[in-house]
Amino acid sequence: LLKQYEDSSDGKILLEIVDPEPFTEEEDRAVAAGITPLPKSANESLYFGLEAVNTTDQQEVIPVFYPDKEDFLEYDITSAIYNLANPDKRRVGIISSLPINGDVLDPSDPRYFTREDVKEPWIITRFIRHLYDIELIPAEFNALPEDLDVLMVVHPRGLNATQLYAIDQYVMAGGRALIFTDPHAEAQPNEPSPSNNPIEAMTAPKTSNMKRLFNSWGLDMSSTEVAGDIKLATPIRISQSEIVDYVLFPTLTSEQMNEKEFVTSSLGNVAMWTPGVLTQTEGSTTEFIPLMSTTEDSMPVGVDTVRYFPDAKKLIAEFEPGDAPMVLAARVSGPAKSAFGTSPPSGTVGDAHLPESSTPINVIVVADVDILVDRYWAYLRPVGNQQVVTTTAKNGDFVINALDYLSGSQDLISVRGRGKFRRPFVKVQELELEANKEYFKRQQELQATLREITQRINELQSKDEAGRAALTLSDEQKVELQKARESQIATNKQLREVKRGLRGDIDSLGRRLKVINIGLVPVLIGLFAVTLGVVKVKRRKRR
Repeated sequence: LLKQYEDSSDGKILLEIVDPEPFTEEEDRAVAAGITPLPKSANESLYFGLEAVNTTDQQEVIPVFYPDKEDFLEYDITSAIYNLANPDKRRVGIISSLPINGDVLDPSDPRYFTREDVKEPWIITRFIRHLYDIELIPAEFNALPEDLDVLMVVHPRGLNATQLYAIDQYVMAGGRALIFTDPHAEAQPNEPSPSNNPIEAMTAPKTSNMKRLFNSWGLDMSSTEVAGDIKLATPIRISQSEIVDYVLFPTLTSEQMNEKEFVTSSLGNVAMWTPGVLTQTEGSTTEFIPLMSTTEDSMPVGVDTVRYFPDAKKLIAEFEPGDAPMVLAARVSGPAKSAFGTSPPSGTVGDAHLPESSTPINVIVVADVDILVDRYWAYLRPVGNQQVVTTTAKNGDFVINALDYLSGSQDLISVRGRGKFRRPFVKVQELELEANKEYFKRQQELQATLREITQRINELQSKDEAGRAALTLSDEQKVELQKARESQIATNKQLREVKRGLRGDIDSLGRRLKVINIGLVPVLIGLFAVTLGVVKVKRRKRR
C-alpha cells in the first residue's frame, strides 16, 4: 500500500523501509520518532509503525499499525500526508448560545484578577483549543469570518434570517459544518418567566433547531420528541438506596456507531441526555448517512414528559419499543439547494447569492447538545498544582474526530473504511429487557396496593367508629387490622418474589446452554465417532 502511494506521487513522496535491529542506530531512530516497541523477547522488540516528515521537518507518526485499526489504514496514512502538506493550524469558528468558552473577562472587570464567580471554559473547548485555532463568533454576527476550515454551531436559538443566510451561503460555497441541536437541552439555564413563577421557568422550552436549513439539506429533527432506549438506558440514583435505568439517558456503545465512517469508527462509549431524532426528508438530493443510532428497542417520547420531571420507573413500565433504530447523529453529503431560493433575504449585504451548492456539501448534525456538557462525559481532578481531565465516555473524541474529518480535503473526506462483524448475545439482551419491564410494571402495582393497605392500617389504629382518637379497637376492627397486616406481608412477599424472578429466564437459558455444551455435545460427538467406526469396520469386512 505504501509503495502505491509512492508510485502515485510523481516523486513527491519518498518511501524508506527500515528494519531496526537491536542495539543499532536504526532502533534509536525508531524510538526517537515515537514508534512503539512491541516486545518479542527479553532483549528484542518489534517496530511496526510509520514516521512521516515533510521538507520543514514537521512530523506525523502512526506509532503502531494495530490490526483492529486496519479498516482505516488508508485514512490514517492519507490524513498524515494531508497534515504535512497543510501544516498550518486549522481554524474553527464557533457559534454558541451557551457559555462553552466560560467568562471571557475584560481587564477592567473586578473579577479579572480575583477569578471569583468566573465560569471556566467547558472541557470540550479545551480539547478543541489544543488542536485548533478557535474563533468565537459573537451572538450579533451578520457575516461569518473568512478562511474558516470548519464551522461549529452549538444550540442555535434565536438566529435571525440574516444569520441563517450567512450559514446557508457558507455551506453552499463548500464550507463544512458541525451542528449540535436539541429538542430539550438540559445545558440551557432556566430563563426567568414573565410571571416570576419558578416552576414555569423550570419547565420552559429548551429547544434549538435550524429547520429551514435542515430541510434544504435533506434532513429534519422534531422539536417535540426525544429518543428513549431501554437497552442503552444509563443507571441513575433516584434515592439513597435505589438505582434505576433511565431510558432517556442512552449510553451508546460501538454497536450503535457506523463503523464505516471515520468519525465513529472504534469510538467506544458516548453518553447522551434526552437526544432528538433525525430523519431524511423525502425527495432530498443529499446522502443521509447515520453516524450514531439507538437500538431497535427504542421509542420517541414527548418532550413535555421530560420538562415535567419524569418518573424513571414509570418510563420503563410504560415503554413500548419500536422495530427500527432511530438516528441521533448523521452526516449529510451531496448537492443541495439554498434554503433561501434564488435571492437573499432583504437587507443582506455581501457576495453574490449562491442558489445551490458549488461543491457537494458536508455537514454533520448531532441531535443533542448535552453531549458536550462536562458532567456527562468528563471531569477535572487536581493533580499537584494542575487540573487533569478524566473522561468517562468518548464524547470529546467524537467531536475531535468530526472536526478533524470535516476540516480535511474533499478527497480525504471521501475515504471509506471497511465494516466489522460482531455477534452480541441478542437472546440474553431480549430476556433482560422483558424481565426489567415486567418487574417495574408489577412493582408499581404491588407498591400501590401496599400504600393502600398501610393507609388502612394507620386509619384503624388511629380512629374509632365515631371518628374520635381510640385507645382500643373493637373486635371487628381487630379482625380487619389482622387481615390488612396479613395482606401487607403477602404483598411484600410478592415483591421479593418478583425481584427474585427478574433473572429467572436468563439463568434458565444459561443452564440449558451448559447442559448442551457440557453434556449433549460430547455425547453427540461420541455417537458420531462410534457410528463412523462401525461404518469403517463394515467397509473393511465387505472388502
